Amino acid sequence: MGLLSDPKNRVKFIVFVSRHCNKLCFLTYLVGLAWFIALAYAPMNEKTYFSENALLPGLVDSEYSLQRAAERFYDDAKDESKKHPRTIPIDWISNEMTRLGLDTYVQNYSFSYPLNIFKQQTFTGRNVYGILRARRASNTESVVMSLPLRPPESILNKNHAGLALMLSMAKYMRAHTYWSKDIIFLVTEHEGIGIQAWLDSYHNTRASTFINGSDLLGRGGSIQAAVNLDIEDSNIDHFDLLLEGLNGQLPNLDLINTIVRLCRKEGIVPTIHNIAQHYNLESYEGFEQSLQTMLLMMWSQLSGSASGNHGLFHRYHIEAVTMMGVKEKRGRNNHGFYTMGRVMEGLFRSLNNLMERFHQSFFFYLLPSTERYVSIGMYMPPFGLLVVGCLIKAIELWASYQSSQPTVEGEETDDAVAGGDSRDQDDKKQSLSRGLLSIAPVTIISTMFGMVAYYGAEFFIATASPFKMSPGEGLLYGGVAVFITAMFYPRLLSRADKDASLGPNWKVLKSMTLIMEGLVLFSTSLMNISLATLLAVTMVPVTVWIQPTKSKNYTTILSGEYRYENHDM
Repeated sequence: MGLLSDPKNRVKFIVFVSRHCNKLCFLTYLVGLAWFIALAYAPMNEKTYFSENALLPGLVDSEYSLQRAAERFYDDAKDESKKHPRTIPIDWISNEMTRLGLDTYVQNYSFSYPLNIFKQQTFTGRNVYGILRARRASNTESVVMSLPLRPPESILNKNHAGLALMLSMAKYMRAHTYWSKDIIFLVTEHEGIGIQAWLDSYHNTRASTFINGSDLLGRGGSIQAAVNLDIEDSNIDHFDLLLEGLNGQLPNLDLINTIVRLCRKEGIVPTIHNIAQHYNLESYEGFEQSLQTMLLMMWSQLSGSASGNHGLFHRYHIEAVTMMGVKEKRGRNNHGFYTMGRVMEGLFRSLNNLMERFHQSFFFYLLPSTERYVSIGMYMPPFGLLVVGCLIKAIELWASYQSSQPTVEGEETDDAVAGGDSRDQDDKKQSLSRGLLSIAPVTIISTMFGMVAYYGAEFFIATASPFKMSPGEGLLYGGVAVFITAMFYPRLLSRADKDASLGPNWKVLKSMTLIMEGLVLFSTSLMNISLATLLAVTMVPVTVWIQPTKSKNYTTILSGEYRYENHDM
């Protein structure tokens, strides 16, 4: 604090930053990027551990042995689906759940596409769910086993094996009395639309105006956790864990650790983005594989889209993950319903032990492998180095602008000499004030362009019909129009400013823009580190090192904020 509070030290600091600005920006960016990549190396990250001791994974003997019942369910599910080429066999699933002793209910829902893409055409669907009531508790808590079932015409995995495993687990769980939480078995139609309709109705909310679900006739307790199944075949090679939720949300790390531990115990290889953990993480091959896993996770997370139906549970503070059973053509492993059932049994018995919601372990992390993690405390320092170049350059530009302001010379009188310093300070403050106010129109109009691009989609689609264009074409041409207008706006503004001294100062504009960029990147990193890192890696070098130019070959492509007052160059 003394460095910046002392005027002399502050001047020395600003002089040092101004003199070595480009070197400092380049060095911090390079070190930050190298440090972030090095986080995938085993000595730079940490081994996972359990923070919630109540889970006790794998400490009980597995008793699941209904693999033959699962195989019968599997064959019956395939036969029933052939009778419903465009829908799913809701009635058959409802009858099977009722026969197994579950409280079974069917939910109807309707949905329409936003932006009037299909001219307000409404589609319908149905969900079916069964509730196994806890016999040793007051039905205040529950866990969910869900799966999306797909018709034969779908190009995606039909998930018949997942349905068979769910029904066999319901039969197994119904025969035991040690469950202290309600267990909800949920089968949905239309992927995430069905699960969203069910969640809205379960919590008496409405997250989307385009999805309308009917009221639920039966409910369980407050949902503590959810496991979404997506299994390709009755025999799988490994379980791939899908973690990423909406807007980069991730499930509590203890839930992931529990699944990994149980998979290891039963001999099934757990993977992340179909990449297993390398046997020697400190070797070059191990580092390369860990880096690939971490980058694939970041690539999936930065999109903001959920990698599976589990991502919709995160919106309601429910820890959820999708377990995808993958069958490889040349896979060496061959795990059937028996092994998969034992993993699910161990998982739900661990969740049954929970005394409270997941809260002790990490919610912000990156996974270079299934048993190694990079916490928020590890990845924020290198990310800060990636972005700090914006602040360094902003300080240098502001100091340069201040030093370039002219001072007023008073007349050679005693009074003038005595009051000269105060007048110079007042004139300099007024000049700085004019510099800040000069960038206000550019900042406001640039923000308006961003708002038009974000909120204008509905208007572009609505205006497409009178011009006999499709909604997609209207959206495309509208976006291009906004982009071209925003690109040529600075050129039009520079021509309108006949007196360059009254126009925006490029140093002030760039300084304020870099400060705002740093704030946005740091704010984004607290919610979605993957998106913030991609933006920082691509944006910081451009925004920090780009400079105004008088060359006609570049003025048409450079950003307008750096083209004002070229007379200063």
